Amino acid sequence: MANLLFLLIYFVNFLQLLSSLPLPLQEHDVVLSEFIRHYEPAIYDPDAIQRSQRRLRRATTTDWSLQRLERQVEPLRINITGMQRVFKLVLYPETNLFAPDVVFETNDNRSLQFDPGKIYHGTLEDDPSALVHGLLTEAGLFDGSVTTSTTRFYIEPTTRYLSGGPRSTASSMYHTVVYSEDDVIKPPARRACASEELRRKGEIRDLRRNVRDTQDFRRNVPGADKPVRGVRRKQKVTTTPAPEKSYEELIREEQMRRD
Repeated sequence: MANLLFLLIYFVNFLQLLSSLPLPLQEHDVVLSEFIRHYEPAIYDPDAIQRSQRRLRRATTTDWSLQRLERQVEPLRINITGMQRVFKLVLYPETNLFAPDVVFETNDNRSLQFDPGKIYHGTLEDDPSALVHGLLTEAGLFDGSVTTSTTRFYIEPTTRYLSGGPRSTASSMYHTVVYSEDDVIKPPARRACASEELRRKGEIRDLRRNVRDTQDFRRNVPGADKPVRGVRRKQKVTTTPAPEKSYEELIREEQMRRD
């Protein structure tokens, strides 16, 4: 009897040790990406998350402000185990991110079905300075990031990397993975990605349009090219005041100039 009890305790300790070990990158030929050195399974219950989310959404209305929502509604709490720790997420719906009548479309103007109520923000229960952003999928999976004072963790559904490929059979082993920003290999930045190039082109286009509008105004309005007394021709616009002056001093100077 004593030997049987000893074997049982040994077996339980062995299972606990296995559960704490990091997942080998090559197990079952699963490789998330050539740029991710290490990752681990993220353990949590998606069904419990879906039940909690339904309760939370029944208690909210779209016309609440975010501050009122955080004061009156119990947050969505998710405990995710991975990377030798437990992420105790405390989440609130992002009610102010989109307008109530927002419409999502693809690049070819097709309607895209997306529920803005699945977007959340929050923090960690044991680290109030941490920032959590993400969304919940239809399957109740968390897809987002956790930013702490030391690093950033990414928590993502496994299907993002395995769906449709020859390695997709491994997706049944674990539904979500977690990895640290420190384990991401950054490729050499030879050129910007498509979205970054599109943003830059948009900025250049807006700048050229502003220049043309200014030139047209000066050509069509008599005296527009002449300097106006008391008004600077060129004025540098900044988002913050000069560091050597306080806001109160700047306000007083502005009032004196107007008087």
